[in-house]
Amino acid sequence: MRQASLIRLLVLGAIWGMSFIFLRMAASAFAPVITTGARIGSGALLLTVLLRLARVDVQWRRDWRFHLTVGVFNTALPFFLFAWAAVRTPSAYLATLNALAPLFAAAFSRLLTGERLTVQRLIGMGTGLAGVAVLVGLGPVRPDPELLSGVAAGLAAATCYGFAAVHVRRFGGGIPPLAVATGSLIVATLVLLPFVGWQLATVRMPALARPAADLLQPALAVLLLGLVCTGLAYAIYFRLVSDEGAPRAVTVTFLVPLAATLWGVVLLHEHVTAATVAGILLVLSGTALSLGLLP
Repeated sequence: MRQASLIRLLVLGAIWGMSFIFLRMAASAFAPVITTGARIGSGALLLTVLLRLARVDVQWRRDWRFHLTVGVFNTALPFFLFAWAAVRTPSAYLATLNALAPLFAAAFSRLLTGERLTVQRLIGMGTGLAGVAVLVGLGPVRPDPELLSGVAAGLAAATCYGFAAVHVRRFGGGIPPLAVATGSLIVATLVLLPFVGWQLATVRMPALARPAADLLQPALAVLLLGLVCTGLAYAIYFRLVSDEGAPRAVTVTFLVPLAATLWGVVLLHEHVTAATVAGILLVLSGTALSLGLLP
């Protein structure tokens, strides 16, 4: 991997690790659907500008079904699920659950394309799921119903990512990566708009009961989620895919849990135990086996 790509990989891991911290900051003040809508909408605006500068066409008339599927399953639904889980689950847990996405992608490849599941991949899946069990059962947070519901939401989000990855691989050939990213964010924004409107009109958000000065930090977190952790991060990621190929770009998965754990300790004073480290290592080992990155 070239030096410039390695730097992009490290920066992307740090950014996506930070996204789970921002989620916890924002979702505790604003409703998850508001947080998700603002995040996706601001990211869509940034990528639309980049798309125009790059003179890339999204080809809506031809590819609208593709963008709709990717927008729902790679953006709107998983982003909302992680935002919902963020108020119930430590950031290190969320980032580790996110790292299971390649395992679910392997499972969907088998179901949808008939791709053979090797023994190594099956072992990887089992190892990854065992890591989640260790993390939840022995981690620093008591496994009560609230935590378990957050973990279930995180697993569902990772499942969405896995399905979306297979869909992009099957039907996204010939579509520029920047068009895929921008189209999916625009569609996700449109899908979420009715829910955001309903939330604003009918449900009282926790933020409304807080002094205006206390909203500066969560509002900034939402802005950074959209512009940096979504818009800029997507641009960096798809540049990596273009320069180094998807198999190398996806190794950012291994950096995100570590980054999220470190950010959580520094910024949110989250606790890290031996079980936390063991669970993360098991999930990452399982993912590496599933991707064929370990012998």
